[in-house]
Amino acid sequence: MFKLIRVIIALAAADTIRTRRSEPCLKTLKSLHLSVTVILLLLITPFLLASSGLSITVATSKKSYLPGENIKVFGNLTWDDSPVDGLVALQAEDPSNETIVLRTLQTGSAFETGPIEIVELWTSDLYGTPKAIFDPGTSMYFNLYANNTGTEKERVLLTVNVYDTSNFTLGLSGSAYIAIYPGESGGARLELEIPTWASAGNATGYAVALTNKPKYGGVAYCPEKPVAFEITGGAEGSATTSPKSQSNTGNYNLTFKLSAQEPQGTYMVYASSSYQEQQVMDSTTFTLGAVHDIAITSVTPSSTWVYQGNTIDIYVEVKNKGDFSETFNVTAYYDGNVIETRTDITLEAGSSTTLTFAWDTTGVTIGDYTIKGEASEVPGETDTTDNTLIDDTVQIRIPGDINGDGDVDSDDFYIFAGAYGSSVGDPAYNPNADIDGDGYVDSDDFYIFAGNYGKSL
Repeated sequence: MFKLIRVIIALAAADTIRTRRSEPCLKTLKSLHLSVTVILLLLITPFLLASSGLSITVATSKKSYLPGENIKVFGNLTWDDSPVDGLVALQAEDPSNETIVLRTLQTGSAFETGPIEIVELWTSDLYGTPKAIFDPGTSMYFNLYANNTGTEKERVLLTVNVYDTSNFTLGLSGSAYIAIYPGESGGARLELEIPTWASAGNATGYAVALTNKPKYGGVAYCPEKPVAFEITGGAEGSATTSPKSQSNTGNYNLTFKLSAQEPQGTYMVYASSSYQEQQVMDSTTFTLGAVHDIAITSVTPSSTWVYQGNTIDIYVEVKNKGDFSETFNVTAYYDGNVIETRTDITLEAGSSTTLTFAWDTTGVTIGDYTIKGEASEVPGETDTTDNTLIDDTVQIRIPGDINGDGDVDSDDFYIFAGAYGSSVGDPAYNPNADIDGDGYVDSDDFYIFAGNYGKSL
């Protein structure tokens, strides 16, 4: 393809030379040049359209968590749908828009970095004197410095995200937006007041250098830098780590906990990255605190078709995805018509059940129908998008339309005759010929067949 493009360009160049030698040919050659341009556009456009560039995703392992529960955030970074090594800036905000997580994660080891590099990080007292042991309820300080190895002035956001020994986020230290000139370094002393509820034991701060927070389109300049210190005098905690996955190219993940002191409600999560001069951002949400949530998880008919006047079963699976026992109603529909409503269904938290609805198709017009399950909203439920599910279609046929081609004719009669006199279990039994569905292909079915012979849609 590219060889062909080069040939076309060479031809255009040759024509240009000939144009200079023969001015009378100018009009003809202009037309030829236009044709060449069109051809080039036709050849190159598919390549441009096929390239989707950089993409990032972010998600959580659940959509609601209880205080103290592990919250797992994960996602991937791709270029034209292929995984790439890169740096992902990850931010989580509480319901009051306060940032409680701000990290730089890696999707591999061969990542691009910006001109800013974190070179120094230590904990201290107010005056910068190194100190590594602190009590809950007191202030500690992070001394953070970065170098600018580039050729332009950079505006840098510096901050530290802190976790105690039990992997509860203690939030962020103070933040500093500073300008660092080429070849120079800059830094700040950032304060954090350790919460009184922080667990005693080893703790870790993760310093980040970003262009801005991901929420505002910021990306990471460089990998984060950790620093260890100790919290004493607090409640005894169980030692864990704040993991991040670097094992699979293109993937990242982070696990942390939120304490019972954090506000309950909806938390926003933002992830951003840059690669080959492109920047991307994605976001998701999760809820902290107990939730009420009922969901329809599947709607399935016992068959994809039924003879008009017969009964077909519709199976509706419903799950309690919340944290409380709930009582609610479930309704099955064909198109906008109610099949049946089952009332006072009770499910414990995390449990599910499958309900069977018998749909009597007597009087239902021949045709195709969409089936739907719907659970009533329970008190306190905020996510009602999964209370309704449209999941399948059912065809209502003319009784006797055995082959389903829309009419009852000789083709159906030959099939019916071959099954006549059989019953369930016989080699000749054909359930499509058992028009009344009683398990026998007999005179009752023949009378129905004969009454509809010649009918069509």
